[in-house]
Amino acid sequence: MDHERILLAETHEGMRAAQKKLFEQEGHTVVADTGTLRGVKQIVDDPTIEFRVAVVSGHLPDVGDGEKAAELIRATRPETIIISNSGVMHQTFGDVNLYKGDPSDLLLEAIKNA
Repeated sequence: MDHERILLAETHEGMRAAQKKLFEQEGHTVVADTGTLRGVKQIVDDPTIEFRVAVVSGHLPDVGDGEKAAELIRATRPETIIISNSGVMHQTFGDVNLYKGDPSDLLLEAIKNA
């Protein structure tokens, strides 16, 4: 299993902490996390922060900010695999698109297959 370096963009602090713990238990490293679109911009603008996978919520914190974050990541780090993990069903801004109501195994599987 590859151990990925992950950017985690999730508005809800409790959800962000739970996802970070889940990813790290699976051997992945969350190299940066944020709850805002501005935070994503700061992370991608920092060349010392290296990641290959980004897990992005649809709201950061506003509706549509997740899609904007994905566009920003693609523009600055085109090699990154983006997994949208939104509370809104049928989001399509990621390379893989999941719903927060899906089992966490699907999210881990998406990271494994990235």
